Amino acid sequence: MFGYDELKVALSFSPVYLVAAVIVFIIFTFFSYKYTVPSVSNPFRIFLVAIRSLSFIIIIMVVFEPVLTLAKKSILTPHTLIFLDNSFSIHSKEDSIRKIQYSDVINSLEGLNQENEYSFFTFGDSVKTLQPDSLNRLQLDENRTNFSEIFSSINESERNISSVVILSDGVITDGSNPVFAAEKIGIPVFTIGVGDTSQKMM
Repeated sequence: MFGYDELKVALSFSPVYLVAAVIVFIIFTFFSYKYTVPSVSNPFRIFLVAIRSLSFIIIIMVVFEPVLTLAKKSILTPHTLIFLDNSFSIHSKEDSIRKIQYSDVINSLEGLNQENEYSFFTFGDSVKTLQPDSLNRLQLDENRTNFSEIFSSINESERNISSVVILSDGVITDGSNPVFAAEKIGIPVFTIGVGDTSQKMM
């Protein structure tokens, strides 16, 4: 009704008492104006009865403290946020595997169903929205890698977030340690690491 799924009125007392009180006051008002001095016409008498009855009803409603509840349901589709590292470290010449792995993962993301189920972002100096058709056009030119910016943006989101995916080489060069922030949001966070994790001999 009126675009709402639920419309409910709650009273501090039983509705039976409200109906009874309204009837009693209307009858009382009617007999109060049945005989007047001086006598008045019937239309004016009806007007006086209506005005006084309305005043009594307003007073009664204040006493019963009615509360109107309007409820509207909306279905929020579960949404996955995917954050892609756009920092310069992905281009590292010391780790040739990193760029290859990164490109392979990006290519696999293009096959995702992107109808309101996934949103893409880049992060580095800050978090920026990324259109799905721009996945293969990342500049990888940001000087910093700030993971804390990711979780700040998640806290500000109004979507029904089901999970978070982070693609990065894991090199944090700015901001606080993201572990505590990841635990605090209460949303599953999946990380995809790229690069050679083996230790190199000096």
